[in-house]
Amino acid sequence: MGKISSEKIVGEHTTDGRPVQVQQTVWADGGLSYDLIDANTGNSLTTEESFATYPSDNQMKAVLDSLDTFDPADLVAEWERSTKAHYTAAGKLARLIADTLRTQYPSAAYLVLEVGDDETDRDMELFLNRIRDADGAIIKDFEHSDALPPIDPDNPLRHAWGELNPSNAVALLWLLRQLYMAGVQFDELPEDLQREDDTEWLPMCLLLSGEARPHVRESEEDKAARFGPRLMRPYGAIRPSAAKA
Repeated sequence: MGKISSEKIVGEHTTDGRPVQVQQTVWADGGLSYDLIDANTGNSLTTEESFATYPSDNQMKAVLDSLDTFDPADLVAEWERSTKAHYTAAGKLARLIADTLRTQYPSAAYLVLEVGDDETDRDMELFLNRIRDADGAIIKDFEHSDALPPIDPDNPLRHAWGELNPSNAVALLWLLRQLYMAGVQFDELPEDLQREDDTEWLPMCLLLSGEARPHVRESEEDKAARFGPRLMRPYGAIRPSAAKA
């Protein structure tokens, strides 16, 4: 447009909680243009193109939405909030799995998991092993059958699984692998309940009922203290006397 005759602030607004100003520019040839200014810094937010007329609320919002308005000072707090929400949702999913398996097998206390050797593909490391009761007796061996008992279609637990079928071991394993990839921690089967044919020294497990208990080493604090919300422990109580038996 040529030379500028004058510039002045002709409006102040708060858009999405952010204070902004509207600056009017009068050009030497009589033309007008309007820019959006950050009221805190004085920087122009319409760096690519000015408005020909006074911008509407929607136009101002569109400008702000198009900008990277990230405040570095909020990074840690935002990370903490999102991480907390992430593991809270993971914990609810673990509880759903536990409640479903206990509905299918009322005496279920432990879902024992295997970890494979493929370190390059974390989600493919996890496998279903067995379901055991509080005394360690095997209720379900996934090596012999993948079938799980059906859930009543009217049961709220069935609705919670959505399009996934809780009677399908593939669906169960898929959810557990999603949790595993998300960085969660599982408990370990108590040492006194382990069998000679277990696949590893301390098989991982999900505690399915209040009768279940985590493995506790005398020389270490409980996993719940170490991992906090990362630990998927929907049920279970620490009973040191039983753990040391």
